[in-house]
Amino acid sequence: MAKIVSLTPIFLMGISLYVLLHPYSDQLNTILSGRLVLYQEYYQTYGIHFLRTEALENAMFDSGYLQSLLSKGIFFSTQLMLILTWMGWHVKRMSWKSAILLLSYFALGFTETALQHFELFFPLIIILANDNKRFKDRENKMKITKNN
Repeated sequence: MAKIVSLTPIFLMGISLYVLLHPYSDQLNTILSGRLVLYQEYYQTYGIHFLRTEALENAMFDSGYLQSLLSKGIFFSTQLMLILTWMGWHVKRMSWKSAILLLSYFALGFTETALQHFELFFPLIIILANDNKRFKDRENKMKITKNN
C-alpha cells in the first residue's frame, strides 16, 4: 500500500501537465472558474524554466503541482516529487490512517498550493516515522519470540 500511495504525486503531476498542455473544453473550464485558461496563459507567456520564474512567484495558482513547475521551475519540481515519493516509499508499512492522511495531502496539493507549505510536511513526517518505528518494534518482537 505504501508504494502505491507514494506514487500518487507523480500521477497527479502527470494529470496537471496533461491539463496544462492539452486543449480543454469550455464546459470544464467554466466548472473550474476559468483556471484552465489561466494556467495555459501562464504557460504560453512564461513557459517552463529550469529555475524559478520570478514573475509567477505571486501568481494565482490553485494547483501546487503546476505552481511548483511553472513558478519554481523544473529543478524544484523534480526535487519536490522525489521527496514526496520518497516519504511514502521509505515507510515499510503504513497504517490506513497514515495512508489516508498522505493521500489527502497529495490531493490537497492538486487543488491548493499546500505542497510548498513545509509546515504541513513536518507533522506528516512525524506520523510516517512513528508508523515506521511501530513496524520495526513489531518486527523485533516477532524475532525475539521466534528465538525463544
